[in-house]
Formats: sequence, structure tokens, C-alpha cells
Amino acid sequence: MEWVLSLDKEAFLFLNAILANPWCDRILYFWSYLGNALVVLVLMVVLSLRRAPFLKDNLLYLALTLLLGGMVVNGLKELIQRPRPVAEFASLIAAGKVHVHVVGAALTGNSFPSGHTQVAFSAATYLSLALPRFCLPFILLATGVAVSRISMGVHFPLDVMAGALIGAVTGWGGWRIKGIVQKRTRRSTT
Repeated sequence: MEWVLSLDKEAFLFLNAILANPWCDRILYFWSYLGNALVVLVLMVVLSLRRAPFLKDNLLYLALTLLLGGMVVNGLKELIQRPRPVAEFASLIAAGKVHVHVVGAALTGNSFPSGHTQVAFSAATYLSLALPRFCLPFILLATGVAVSRISMGVHFPLDVMAGALIGAVTGWGGWRIKGIVQKRTRRSTT
């Protein structure tokens, strides 16, 4: 297991360094907001204004999906307690042996898994199932959130991979719950 964590740290340092430039910083800083549950829900409301039935049929289930994923992520963060990159490399940073490019605040709380990535992939998976023709853009947007978390210096690659997996599973789960509820509702009304 130690070699996996070592590889993860090396991958982080490489990716964090190659993504470090003012142009990327600005774009990925704002892109990262697509991993905020409130932003995702507000965007869904705004984008669905012309399609009120879509909003009515999906907003509650998407919110449930994001909540469930957030509970899983927060539980794992407390259980695993992996430090953020700046905390993990603190002694090497102080000695001048390592540089971590940080955009925004240098977060120091638990790192594993990435909550922003989980939110982005929960929403992308759920919405890809609801609107299959937009699957690729949804997944690309979520992937951008994952990359932004590494670029900003707040998550390791394993953090974002775990967040993406949790997001995909909870997104699919939320979609399945919607299908089960709607099937039972149809049966009870007939």
C-alpha cells in the first residue's frame, strides 16, 4: 500500500507542477465551483427554467444523490484522515525540497476522498442518465473539476479518483431510486 501512496504523491507533484500557470489557475479555480452542491443545484434550476417538468421530475432526486454522496465522502474523510497535500509535504516545503502550487486557500483538513469531485461526478452521472445525449459534456465538466482540485493543490490523484467513483455510484443510485419511486407511484395510481 505504501508504494501506491508514494506513486500518488509523485503523480500529484507532477500534475500540480505542469498545470501551474496563471491561465490555468483562473479557469480551473472557477471550474472547481462546479463541484459545489449548491452551485450544481442552482445551475440545474436556471438551465431547466424552460423545461419545468424536467426540473420537477429530477431536482429532488439529484439533491438526494448529492446528499448521499456527501455523507459517504464526509464519513470516509473522518475514517481515513489523509492530510491535504500542503500538510503532507509541509516539512519538505519548509526545507525547500518540494513546491506545491496552491490556488486560493491552502486547505489543511482531511483530503480523501475529494468532495468537489464526488459532487461533480454524482451530478454528471445522474444527468447523463437523464439526458443521455449530453453524457460526454457532463463527464468532461466533472473531469475538469477533478483536474482543478489537483491543480489548485488541495487533493491528490487518488482523492479525486475515489471522489469520482463515489460520485458515479451515487449518481447511478439516485437515478435508480427515482426509477423505483416512479414505478411504484404509477402502480399505485392505476
